[in-house]
Amino acid sequence: MFRRRFRMRQLLFLRIEGAVTAHDSYFIQKTDAVGVRGLSSLQKITAALRMLAYGADEDSVDEYIRISESITIDSLKRFVKAIIEVFGPEYLRRPNTEDTSRLLAFAEQHGFPAEGRGPEVNFSINGHEYKMGYYLADGIYPSWPIFVKNISVPQENVDEVWNTEITLWNKRGGREIQGEAGDDGSLDGLLLPNGLF
Repeated sequence: MFRRRFRMRQLLFLRIEGAVTAHDSYFIQKTDAVGVRGLSSLQKITAALRMLAYGADEDSVDEYIRISESITIDSLKRFVKAIIEVFGPEYLRRPNTEDTSRLLAFAEQHGFPAEGRGPEVNFSINGHEYKMGYYLADGIYPSWPIFVKNISVPQENVDEVWNTEITLWNKRGGREIQGEAGDDGSLDGLLLPNGLF
């Protein structure tokens, strides 16, 4: 649950919270002159992370965490500054030769293409032979032949089904599609992940 909500493990979150709090006293929970406790470091850091991770605006963070807009914005600015100052030298630098070698060795051990080489891919759609691989992608990628996108404005029922299938396929992380489309562009015989065709 925590990982889904914060998009990181709880131990990583607590490590970041501890480092940021130690670096900037703004994040330490304080008590005012009347004895009322202020916002905790967890509230301020959660507000900043929600804005960064989800693109949430101050109003939605205010409703979720019960924190004012001005404190949310201050927390975000100070959080980003603290992250750069604390973690910048180790994590926000350009990779060196050692980093690159380690990453390439890891990729090769796990079967990822190295040095721009990938497995040979051949497939046929509507009788047309293709000799390069492709990725099913959504609208954020450029219009390059390697990215196959869903149909933005479906014209027929088949197009709507294809949009649904490609969206579900992307959400599940993708699995191999078997068969090929017919000469008329129909999807008869094409076996998609949920076996509709």
